[in-house]
Amino acid sequence: QLLLTAAHVLDGMWKEFEYSSPPEDGETKRSSHYVAAIQFPQRNTTPSVWFVEKGTRIIGTDLAFARVRPGDALSDIYHWREPADLSLRLPRVGERVWAFGYPGTAALDWSSEGGRVQVRPSVTEGTVVDVFPQGRDLTMLPFPCYQIDARVDAGMSGGPVFDQDGRICGILSASLPA
Repeated sequence: QLLLTAAHVLDGMWKEFEYSSPPEDGETKRSSHYVAAIQFPQRNTTPSVWFVEKGTRIIGTDLAFARVRPGDALSDIYHWREPADLSLRLPRVGERVWAFGYPGTAALDWSSEGGRVQVRPSVTEGTVVDVFPQGRDLTMLPFPCYQIDARVDAGMSGGPVFDQDGRICGILSASLPA
């Protein structure tokens, strides 16, 4: 299965756990460590764990795909029934959006046999305040993006942003001071 996340999240994984440079744009790298993606399927209070096997950056963006494999019994039996609907258009100024992430989440006592995970899910609601169809700047956000007024804490990067129709309309990439 594939996950879509912010490329800088994948970069951080490589720097922290692989002790090597992250993948370049368009490059795929394999992971040699047990780096996990955590999910709570169907309102379950026990997380399922997916091990990241490799990742690929999408050229010119802060997006990356991570190939994952089941890491425990729950993820081995749980598979998404269908992918989330994606909106390919940028939202308009004034539209309501909801951002999801896991600030403050940490793996505790983790090994290939499993472990404990401290999870702090967060959802924030906000409004689109500006849209940058050609990118916001030439260095940090040179790709199509938009700004929201919802609180986005460190650790929410890579989480989905949903529009008012329940479609994913973005991935959390950067939070900038107001």
